[in-house]
Amino acid sequence: MNQYKRLTLEKRQNIALIMHFKPYQRTIAEHMGFSQSAISQELDRNSINGIYDANKAQDLANSRKIQREKPVLNDSKIQKFITDELIKRRSPVQISKLAKREGIQVGKTSIYTYIKANPELKKYRKNKKYWKRNHQLSSKHGIRDRVSITERPEKQILEKNLGIWKLIL
Repeated sequence: MNQYKRLTLEKRQNIALIMHFKPYQRTIAEHMGFSQSAISQELDRNSINGIYDANKAQDLANSRKIQREKPVLNDSKIQKFITDELIKRRSPVQISKLAKREGIQVGKTSIYTYIKANPELKKYRKNKKYWKRNHQLSSKHGIRDRVSITERPEKQILEKNLGIWKLIL
């Protein structure tokens, strides 16, 4: 499968030039090295009243690119909200749902990106495997105040063994 690549102004000018001869979209796609669906989407998105102009298409594409860029995490209110929730050991998915309830639009991917950009926040990230490993409340084997069978008093061992035999009989 081909790698995803954006159309440049030069490629758009080639499409506009070829469009004057009114060929099939599949023919344009084969000539340009793109899929037929990519050419179809380009013509649908960037044609104005059925006319494809490369410069206007480039302007439209650039305006969509600017709209896609979300400066949401540049807002100090949102940053504080995310940081506070991370300190409470909430995951980015939980934070995005809480933010939505609060009327803040921020997605989990944006939160992961924010955490990645701020390494000091990684220590607050909820990751159960590392959280248990670094903050164990119990002994190595998971039982608090565990005593090995060899370290138990003889009387306790005998009572336990008798209890097992009573269950068997």
